[in-house]
Formats: sequence, structure tokens, C-alpha cells
Amino acid sequence: MVGLLVALQLYIQKCLAAKTILVKKESRYIVIQVGQIVFINVYMPSASTSCREEEFIDCLASITNDIVDLQYSDIIFGGDLNVDFALSCNLCSNLQHFDEELGLKFVFDKLPHDSMATFRVELTGATSLLDHFAVSHCIPT
Repeated sequence: MVGLLVALQLYIQKCLAAKTILVKKESRYIVIQVGQIVFINVYMPSASTSCREEEFIDCLASITNDIVDLQYSDIIFGGDLNVDFALSCNLCSNLQHFDEELGLKFVFDKLPHDSMATFRVELTGATSLLDHFAVSHCIPT
């Protein structure tokens, strides 16, 4: 996540630098606001994490609390969510409820249809669909 912060600092146009604030940085997520856009990068607990569901739900609730008082027009939310939406689970339901509350839509349909993977290890050929992005409904995709 520190990498995202560094990347944003390097790539933000000079005219937006004064409008960029670090809203919150926690162990599992970072929230940055650039003008009227809120960027949320997350690293959710993996399947091997004890109390995974509780930690997952707490993380989403904390993010909601951190942005509730912000004035923004759009949100870009994403990262390693460690959930596969092809498998129906409580975490998927919680995540979809979170996105509905914030007026977000996942952008799965932007992946190449012949390779539905968001993570790939070229050496081994391993792939997964655990990294996801969602954007505000009003952002053209």
C-alpha cells in the first residue's frame, strides 16, 4: 500500500498536489483524496487468516466511517480483496453490500474474456481472480 501512496505522489499533476490529502492509512487499507475523487486501496485478509470474516467486515466498516464526512464526487476502490465472486460466500455478500452503500460498481466486464484473471505468475502459469476494482456509477467505464 505504501507503493500506491508513493505512486500517487509521483504521478499527481502539480496543480492537484495541493488538493491531495491522506485521509487514513491503516494496516489493511489506505484512503487518499485527490480533489473530488477518493481512492481506496485495500489488502483484505486471506483464507488462512484467523477470524477472517470479522476482520473483513471490520475493515469495510472502518473505511465507511473514514469517508462518511468527506465531500467527494467519485470513489475508486480496489486491491487484493481475496474473494472470488464466482463462489457465493458471506464475504462476497458483505462486499457487494458495501459497494451498494457507496454507489460503486465492479468492473469485471473490462477484463479480457479469454483470460479472466487479475493476478498472474508467468513462470508457473498460476492465475487468480482475487484482485478487484469498483468505481462510482457515474464514472464512465
